[in-house]
Amino acid sequence: MLDKIQQIGNLIDEVSEVLNNSPEPKEITNIVDTCQLIERTLRSVFESPDFTLNQDEVDRLNEIYTRYSNLISCVETEQKLTYNKLVKHVGNKKKLDVYRNL
Repeated sequence: MLDKIQQIGNLIDEVSEVLNNSPEPKEITNIVDTCQLIERTLRSVFESPDFTLNQDEVDRLNEIYTRYSNLISCVETEQKLTYNKLVKHVGNKKKLDVYRNL
C-alpha cells in the first residue's frame, strides 16, 4: 500500500511542477485529467476491501491528501487565470465557449 501512496505522491509532484511553470491552456486540460486520475487512485485506496493501514501509511496518506487538496486549489486558480486571459483575447461574446474549451 505504501508503494501506491508513494506513486500518488510522485504524480502530485509532477503535476505541481508543470503547474508552477506557467502552463499553456492545453496543458491545463491535461493537468485536470491527471488530477482526476489522482482522485480516482486515492479513492481506490480508501475503498479497497483490505483497507487497513499502519501508522506510517496513515501519516503518509494524510500528507498526500493535503498536497492533493493544495494542488486542486492551484489548478482552479490557474483555470480562472487562463479563462480571464482567453476572454480578453477572444472578447466577451464568446465567454461561454472559451470556458467550455478549458
